[in-house]
Amino acid sequence: MIANKIQQEHLKIMKKLFISICAVLFALVVQAQEHMTFKGIPMDCDMDTFASQLEEKGYIKIPFSTKYIGDTMIVLVGKFAGVDKCFIAIQGTPISKIVWRVGVLFPIEDSWDTLKRCYESLKESYTAKYGKPDSFEYFQKPYYEGCGEELRAVELGKSNYSSYFFVKPKGGIVLTIEKNKQIVVSYEDDINTSVFEQENERIVSNDI
Repeated sequence: MIANKIQQEHLKIMKKLFISICAVLFALVVQAQEHMTFKGIPMDCDMDTFASQLEEKGYIKIPFSTKYIGDTMIVLVGKFAGVDKCFIAIQGTPISKIVWRVGVLFPIEDSWDTLKRCYESLKESYTAKYGKPDSFEYFQKPYYEGCGEELRAVELGKSNYSSYFFVKPKGGIVLTIEKNKQIVVSYEDDINTSVFEQENERIVSNDI
């Protein structure tokens, strides 16, 4: 019996040691993984901390009520890529509020030529830094480039202008023309996107 007890205690100690080693290794792996950056700020912190660092760079936080934008988004305004009055939308995970996506919303345009020129200029700049993207650039029938109704097609969701830049192993950047006639650039962090998905699954599991 004494031998059995000693053996059981030994197994318990070995189990605890194994769990401790696994925890340390996991922490080291997580630390070794790289996060996306936005304006030189790593997307490895909570929303409030990230927003504060952007404020230090001159961006101004807009005091939206959580009633309208929820508690997983913070919006600031400022200059981005040489363009004034851009909105910066910081999106956090539903539980831990860790930043997983940052979106830049450029001013709304009333001209297709201006909208396309802005898109192409940004695409060229991002390509120079991150390499050639996967792009989808076309109109759906009956609209086409040169028809004179391109802006109408954008409003109706009949235009498809998007470029996907892969920033391995950190995440990705998406440049797109949206229905409300503006350019949107989204920075998405791979590590925290996984956290976002896991937390959403946990919320659903708890609800059901």
